[in-house]
Amino acid sequence: MNMSQSFFVPGPLPGLNEMLAWAKRQGHSVGRKGKRWGLYAQEKKSWEDLIIVAIRQARLRPILAPVVIQYEWVEANRRRDKSNIAAGKKLIEDTLVRAGVLMGDGWRDVVGFADSFAVDKKRPGVRVSIREAEVRVGH
Repeated sequence: MNMSQSFFVPGPLPGLNEMLAWAKRQGHSVGRKGKRWGLYAQEKKSWEDLIIVAIRQARLRPILAPVVIQYEWVEANRRRDKSNIAAGKKLIEDTLVRAGVLMGDGWRDVVGFADSFAVDKKRPGVRVSIREAEVRVGH
């Protein structure tokens, strides 16, 4: 029987445009090849801290098998485009690894994901469902 777990992160989570803006801002520590990553790292950590609270509240257990992740992105309106919104999955997957729920977020650990979208003015965020992937013999 495949394990399935879920949790909700209140949001909206930052999209790709916000993440790129963090990386472009001036006045923070210089990283590799002269690029400024200080603000990005700081903002990413703040969001990961919020996500880890949601993970702990849901009492997620570690999953050792490869997984498929379903994201339901719930926005307050339709202003942001879907690909911008779904960029938040990187924050979620990194935090699942940090929390010890997933062993990693590479090809062996996350074999697939799916995105769906909804609008709810009163409760934006993302519902995340994680389930063990079907194991196929010989693949």
